[in-house]
Amino acid sequence: MSRWDVWQGEARVLVVEEGPGALISTAPRRPGHPAPRHPFLSATALDAASEATLRDTLDAASDLADFLARLRDQGFRVTEAP
Repeated sequence: MSRWDVWQGEARVLVVEEGPGALISTAPRRPGHPAPRHPFLSATALDAASEATLRDTLDAASDLADFLARLRDQGFRVTEAP
């Protein structure tokens, strides 16, 4: 399974893993409410200030490759994690 780190400047703002999974927010979840699931990736947000933009980009994407390309187009740096 592949993984990517998404950077804004020198700050890592998102970790993305290929395959369906949870979307983990920087905001705490209410007890008894699991993280939302996504059909083509799992992701963990690391920066509250970027999270809305990242989510809007994800919602507009048709698949993982499209999401990563849209992030790059918006000026985020996307690196494949080892």
